[in-house]
Amino acid sequence: MYNHPLRATSTHHASTSLTRQQKSGLNSPKSAICIIMILLLCFSSTKLIQLAQGAQTRYVPSQYPTIQQAINAAANGDTIQVSPGLYYEHIVVPDTLNSLQIIGNPANPTTTIVDGSSNGTVFRLDATHVTIKGFTARNAGNGYMIISSAKDASTSDYHLISNNIIENSQYGIHLGLSNSNTIANNTIIDNSITGINLESSNNNIITQNKIQQSVYGIKTATSTGNNINHNNISQTGYSIHLSLTSTGNTLSYNNVTGQTAGIYVNSDSNIIHHNTVPNSDYGIWLYNSKYVQVYYNNIHDGSYGIRIQWSTATLSFNNISYNKIYHNEYGWGIEAVSSYNNTFIGNWIQENAWGISLSSAAYNLLYRNNFINNSVQATTNAVNTWDKNGNGNHWSDHTTPDANGNGIVDTVYRITPGQDNYPLVRTWSQHDIAIQSVTPSTSQAPQGTMVTITVTVRNNANISTSETFTVTAKRNSTVIGTQTVTGLAQGATSIRTFNWNTTTTPPGSYIIKAEATPITDELNTGNNNLTDGTVQITLGNMPGDINGDGHVNSTDLSLLTQAYGSAPGDPNWNPQADLDQNGLVDAEDMRILGKNYGI
Repeated sequence: MYNHPLRATSTHHASTSLTRQQKSGLNSPKSAICIIMILLLCFSSTKLIQLAQGAQTRYVPSQYPTIQQAINAAANGDTIQVSPGLYYEHIVVPDTLNSLQIIGNPANPTTTIVDGSSNGTVFRLDATHVTIKGFTARNAGNGYMIISSAKDASTSDYHLISNNIIENSQYGIHLGLSNSNTIANNTIIDNSITGINLESSNNNIITQNKIQQSVYGIKTATSTGNNINHNNISQTGYSIHLSLTSTGNTLSYNNVTGQTAGIYVNSDSNIIHHNTVPNSDYGIWLYNSKYVQVYYNNIHDGSYGIRIQWSTATLSFNNISYNKIYHNEYGWGIEAVSSYNNTFIGNWIQENAWGISLSSAAYNLLYRNNFINNSVQATTNAVNTWDKNGNGNHWSDHTTPDANGNGIVDTVYRITPGQDNYPLVRTWSQHDIAIQSVTPSTSQAPQGTMVTITVTVRNNANISTSETFTVTAKRNSTVIGTQTVTGLAQGATSIRTFNWNTTTTPPGSYIIKAEATPITDELNTGNNNLTDGTVQITLGNMPGDINGDGHVNSTDLSLLTQAYGSAPGDPNWNPQADLDQNGLVDAEDMRILGKNYGI
């Protein structure tokens, strides 16, 4: 009788038959793979469930007592949300874990503190695409970094480090072989050597950080293509320091003050524009650097505005254009030492001890620069070219007239050796708005009347450009009105009228002025403001009230006596004392005052 192996009629036989099948199955490659998969499912069920659910948020300390434990449990794409508190940790994000966000309190990072206990790096990023946001990270200690991303392989790129306070370490943030990161909106203070340090790290964005109390604010070595912009850096030796073939970087719209240098560059082919550099020994210092573009920077109140320096005569090919350099009272606006073939165009160099000094620096080209009230306008001991295509420079101390009205002073301006063959009568600016006149409709008005202020403004630009800006009329510091001038063409004027209702204006004498807001890239801002005349507001319209205090008394009599016998143009002329407005302070004016005396 045939016994089915699954029937209980022959238990021993069935058991023996099943054992043979199992043994046969164990030798099958397909079965072995199935067993391995079953084991993996058993040991990795948690991870599979997580992947099915998507990225998770892990909470510290409610789910994990430390940030590191939460990271150890995390998967790619997770968020570690850290509650306010004090955490003594040295955190490592391993290179097996990417796209991780570690978030504290971005709105108030002072509440969420990670402290390195002065014995190690606080955050070490070995992974890619890591976000660190909203922490006070502090106390890494001497020889360490607060945040470090230094890779050995193709990891540790594309980090976002933002809205943190980073303090008390040797290096605040260190990038080594780490590319395409964004460091933004951090406060980085009291790091003994460097706030942000880049070594062989390219294409990073460093923006809107506040950096203080370091030898170097931002320092790069062999790092290219970085964009460093809108940072505020002070209380440093060097605010921004580019060295060791750090080429192709752009430094823009930073506000920097360095005790030694605001911006120091020891590399070629960088761009430095629209930075503000006050109170630095060297504003911008190019040392052994070629092909650097420096334009539209505002540098003032230091020793050297811009310095270009080589130890031996070298072709440099730097372009220094449209910078405003002023109030370096004991130093140089621009100094070039042993640096050849540079171009200086359109710079505004004002009130420095030396405007420009070219020391053993030859074959440089200078034109359309404005040298204004420097103690020594220019000095050189080499041959340079001081004009191009009929355009020289403006020299405030060159007053020989322009007889034919062509905008060129009739005689050359001499710089020994050399000369400017086409010195400019007027300052030269690509953008220049000027208030030409501000005129009140009357010099005296009773309280409650309307006074009209007429303002004439002109676009004095030396290039074809239309400008939009605002014009404000004021009495003393009080605004009478503001109007927008739209699209004012080069050479055109605009006349604006402002009506001053004096109903609530207290009696007294008021200075009348007009102001035009500076426009983008405007170097000559001294002519944006003009004060012209006063208006006396009187209390009512009482004849004889010369000082407008509402009474006719001895003060008014004294004023009239001082002006008696005067007419317009006389040194003692007072139009308020001409009570009958006949152009002469005479007996009739005295009669009018006497009639109302004591009222």
